[in-house]
Amino acid sequence: MRLKRKMSYKMIREPTSLLNPKKVSKDDKDYESKVEEKTPTATRHLILIRHGQYNTDGERDKDRILTELGRKQAEYVGQRLKDLNFPYTDFISSTMSRAVETAAKR
Repeated sequence: MRLKRKMSYKMIREPTSLLNPKKVSKDDKDYESKVEEKTPTATRHLILIRHGQYNTDGERDKDRILTELGRKQAEYVGQRLKDLNFPYTDFISSTMSRAVETAAKR
């Protein structure tokens, strides 16, 4: 029976974990170039945004819309995202009225 070694997330993400230890050793003169070859180059940005201030007196979701302050907060967040100039490919929003209204300000 073969025992599985529990690997941490960091161990899995390390480029050295992608090298076959039987084929390469740290003494190998090409070791550094092989590690460099396995190093990821992609960058991801995950930005979480909370909705702006909303009317807490509403009994139903459609009554819980953004207040005037909440609309200003959403506009500021939208402007900040624009200023960051990240090339985002996807935008996901909750279906709650306040979240939809906040997302519309992007």
